Amino acid sequence: MSGLGLPLVAAFFAFLAGLLAGLRAGGPIVAPAVGAAAAVVAASLSGHIVSDRRACQRVTHALVLLALALAGDALGAHARREVEADCRARLPDGAKVEVRGLLAANHFPAEPGGRTPLLPVAVREARVGGDVLPHCREETRVRLPRGAGPLLAGTELRLRGEWRRLPGPPAPSGWPRSPAYAGFLSARELEAVSPPRPAAHPFLALRGRMERQLHRLFPRHGPLADALLLGRRETLDRALADRFAKSGLVHLLAISGTHVALMGTVFLLLGRAARLSRTRTAWLTLALVGLYLAMIGAPPSALRAGVMMGLSLAAVVLQRPSATLPPVAAAALAILAAQPMAALDAGFQLS
Repeated sequence: MSGLGLPLVAAFFAFLAGLLAGLRAGGPIVAPAVGAAAAVVAASLSGHIVSDRRACQRVTHALVLLALALAGDALGAHARREVEADCRARLPDGAKVEVRGLLAANHFPAEPGGRTPLLPVAVREARVGGDVLPHCREETRVRLPRGAGPLLAGTELRLRGEWRRLPGPPAPSGWPRSPAYAGFLSARELEAVSPPRPAAHPFLALRGRMERQLHRLFPRHGPLADALLLGRRETLDRALADRFAKSGLVHLLAISGTHVALMGTVFLLLGRAARLSRTRTAWLTLALVGLYLAMIGAPPSALRAGVMMGLSLAAVVLQRPSATLPPVAAAALAILAAQPMAALDAGFQLS
């Protein structure tokens, strides 16, 4: 059986086709086809059209694929509506905004003459003129006021400032554009409402401690260590980032399969050095890699590598044969089911 004929791979392509149709059109366009196919299959299974068992199986498989396409279409249409309603894409330039949310990365005061980075804040509530903005509970980039002291990830903040829109593409595309980079909040006032609560936000707290430890170990190269290990590039010097790009190594600054594979290899070697059994080493590696992915926010390319590693280790533990394409399809299917907009992300497509 060829790779593209594998059921899991076929299921992924059916789901992807429906998802792309929904993202593009913003409405269900494969539902009529699925309805017609369902009528045909219902008649087939009742014996009115075909009575051969193998033919019934083929028709049933076709129905399953069409159902996956329908599910992808509905999910894509929903994702497009969510993107279009997102407040980050609708706020006008200069709007006076008040935000309450959690700081998602440590803040280190900028050195004299240095630039103030844009830091991610997980928005809990946003207001304009006292009115609560709907569809405004996503991670937003914020430029904190100059003079703000050090803050740890997980700190609850109340910010007041102006929304700054960023220019969009000169020729708008028919595909929805992620609002993550539609603009940022330039804060003029900052109030720390409450300190980090590790019990309430364990992954944010862990990320903050890791980031702080990296800056202690590498005081001169802390921002570079953040980018290489935690995927945080907000404080990285632009000149250094440009040198990585010109040398063709800019992919090292984005957490990808390479980073996850290296982490997994280290955990496997440590397990063998500790004389753990193969099964315990595999499960421990999966747990630690999963913790790492949750801590860094599970970007699509890293999540793809994590799912593939998990399936490969599970196949070894269960002593099952494995191929190349099914784990890739399973990882892609899981990512798109959780993050449908990832289908338009270059990191997802290239990985």
